[in-house]
Amino acid sequence: MLRRILVAVVAFAAVAVLPAAPAHAMDGGTIIRTPTPASRATGFISSRSYKYWTESQCTGTLIAPTWVLTAQHCLEHNIPGSPWMRQYPVNEVRIAFNRLNKSGTTAAQRSDVVEIVRMPGYDRGKGYNDVALLRLRMAPPGVVPVALPTGPVDWPSLPLEIAGWGETDMQHVAPARTPELLAGYGLQTRPGTPYGLLVGGDSGGPLFATFVGRSVQVGLNVRTVDKRGRADDRNVHLRLDDGPIPAWLSLRVPGLRGGTAVRLATALDRPAAREGEVFYDRTWDVRVAGTAAVYLSASADGTAPFSVDDIVDITVVTPTGSTRRWQRDFSLNCNTTVDSRAAENIRTLFEPGLNTMRVVLKDWCGYDVGNSDLWLTGAAGATPR
Repeated sequence: MLRRILVAVVAFAAVAVLPAAPAHAMDGGTIIRTPTPASRATGFISSRSYKYWTESQCTGTLIAPTWVLTAQHCLEHNIPGSPWMRQYPVNEVRIAFNRLNKSGTTAAQRSDVVEIVRMPGYDRGKGYNDVALLRLRMAPPGVVPVALPTGPVDWPSLPLEIAGWGETDMQHVAPARTPELLAGYGLQTRPGTPYGLLVGGDSGGPLFATFVGRSVQVGLNVRTVDKRGRADDRNVHLRLDDGPIPAWLSLRVPGLRGGTAVRLATALDRPAAREGEVFYDRTWDVRVAGTAAVYLSASADGTAPFSVDDIVDITVVTPTGSTRRWQRDFSLNCNTTVDSRAAENIRTLFEPGLNTMRVVLKDWCGYDVGNSDLWLTGAAGATPR
């Protein structure tokens, strides 16, 4: 189960959750007048229900050719006269990219949303897991997805900037300073200008950092602790460099997989020769770089659930000589079927550099032996011995 992400602190207790509907543009923001790769990939989201006569506007970023990252609270609205919230369906959500203003946007310039994926464990009031993905029918032309961090970043040293659409017609940016990490992979920053605060229409937008002249989205804008000009104003973001959010994004968005993809074993289904038969035993040299995730799954993109009849046993000898072991039993206590598991990040087995990995697949219960395709995705390289 994904760990919930806690972004609330004591000071938030009396602060209302930002509505998804637009308010004002971020105070103190600078209008973008010259397009940049980051501004082209920062789209404005419009969700409209004709049944309830309500419209919500937010910001989102293209993080893969057909995937948009935004805040989950952007995709719901109050039902008039009711305490309940309603989720916008896909046919009520549109997003437009590669624009500096909203005026004059035609239907052809908007991207059709074909799927909305909401992060499990969301709690609007407490700010848990306020993350959602929009899958587009087609990649927006002329837009390059923003880069995401490949591992934990050094927050105090980063020049930071928030971006969003607010209620105005123009896209804005504003500096952010003094990042402070919160419990559970949240982050708060102070406005870099006297009133550089996020508002409703900026929700779901990016917190950018600059690395060697390139904008990288290191956070997701979700809310404000708004004292209107007082020294304790804060913007609140969710971190994209560490914790459950980048892991969840990597599972849901194939384009975020880094490194290579190697098929360790092809799908197999045949009668068992005996109980306890080892039907696959192979050793691989696996090179790992940085802190990027390494997934075991049934597909090259690292997302498909996988199964083994009955046990997978992986032993890794790291470059420093330590031995690490990972084992899973799919047998369901020797039922006539085997379990299927979600793609799993096994990065903790490895150290940066060249690792030796032995993979053993073993029947435990008799009957047939077999497995789904077994892929290793995200390593810098893997070759069999």
